[in-house]
Amino acid sequence: MDLDDLPRLPDPRAFAGDPLNTLRSLRRRGLDRVIIAEGRPLFSRQEACPGVVGVFGEDLVRTALTSDAFGMPPSAARTLSLPPELLNLNRSLHSMTAAEHAAQRRMLASAMRASPADLKRTVDREAARLATEDDAQPSPLLATLRRLTSRVAARIVLGPGPEALAAAEAALQYFDLRRSAAPSPEAKPDPQDTLVRAGLLADRRLRRLVTSAAERPAGDGSLLASLVRDPADGLTEDQLVAHANILLISGAEPVATVLASVFVVLHHRPALARQLGQWALGDEPSDDLERLVLEVLRLLPPNAFMTRVALRDTAIGDCTLPRGAELLLCPFVSHREAPPFDEPDMFLPDRWRSVAPTAFQFMPFGAGAHACIGRSWAMTLVLEGLLGVFRHLPHIALDEEDPIDWRVDITLRPDRELMFTTRPRDRRGARHNLIANMVDFPASP
Repeated sequence: MDLDDLPRLPDPRAFAGDPLNTLRSLRRRGLDRVIIAEGRPLFSRQEACPGVVGVFGEDLVRTALTSDAFGMPPSAARTLSLPPELLNLNRSLHSMTAAEHAAQRRMLASAMRASPADLKRTVDREAARLATEDDAQPSPLLATLRRLTSRVAARIVLGPGPEALAAAEAALQYFDLRRSAAPSPEAKPDPQDTLVRAGLLADRRLRRLVTSAAERPAGDGSLLASLVRDPADGLTEDQLVAHANILLISGAEPVATVLASVFVVLHHRPALARQLGQWALGDEPSDDLERLVLEVLRLLPPNAFMTRVALRDTAIGDCTLPRGAELLLCPFVSHREAPPFDEPDMFLPDRWRSVAPTAFQFMPFGAGAHACIGRSWAMTLVLEGLLGVFRHLPHIALDEEDPIDWRVDITLRPDRELMFTTRPRDRRGARHNLIANMVDFPASP
């Protein structure tokens, strides 16, 4: 079997309008591969791409994520012909292969294990700071959560002080502009001069921090200081800048979108929100809180799509794919397979008392060689972020009654800015399911 023998999308317009649920419906029909686009890429911007194939099912997903016949797509910075400084900003583990990838992955994992012991205090301090800043009611949810996670990530990755915050602000601004130029179905191109200026500013600020990191006190506790001070790592300035940029973005944007998704779900479970407020007063996170977050990650994964490219003519199952073919993997679909997830569309946190999916059935942080090395770190940030927000803003609740749609724009997030309030009031929650196209809720609250 070759590419021409695979089934096609029955309605390409449906995929363009609602890609996640279109792929979900195809999987429900029993398909494990489907041609999504022919003669062109969808996400990778490759010049020569014979087509895009959606791949479903644990075995095929495992092949796509572990076989050396498939690799990461080329960086958008390269396909957009951006300057070398901007190419370097995106050159971290995701663009490395073989021995280089393995060596630097081990080195970064070691540095992350030595991340600051005051992680929880950092999150709590920044959550307390949020509580003193916004008097306007209602306030924008995702923008507020981004402010929280960017400050925490800046402190953990780059270090304390205004220079670290300024570098983080520049890097996240560049990420936002680059996202608008990324090859997603909904992306709108941004003028490259604006993108280039933002990227060069981020590069300059990160390089200044790399230069000064060796001179800062040993108690700085940042990941950057740890990498700079360990001579065994032998990292170049370019490598330090690239790793700092990617670790910063990874600790800020996805964590903010996951937190936003949790608040959307809690809007439909007011009793659970009140319980979370009680957990926030305790000394340690409840296991129930972790189960809540795992279920949100299952139903609303931040990485709703993942892409791989065939590096040579190779097989996926019994089908031979030509070199350059793009594979589209969809955790949103994988997380709704039964088994292992009974009632897969239903929000059931208690399922995590017994369910034990493999790394290729549940992959909110990716899987295979390019899985996120900071999974435990990210989970800690989400858990502590929730506790910190509820500790200092105990009456926080969404102020929404209109249906919420979603968009895939590197991360999965609401398609509009949602508003929240912190005024004391009864937390009644949503009067009806505002995300019925994505999640079902049990009848009991």
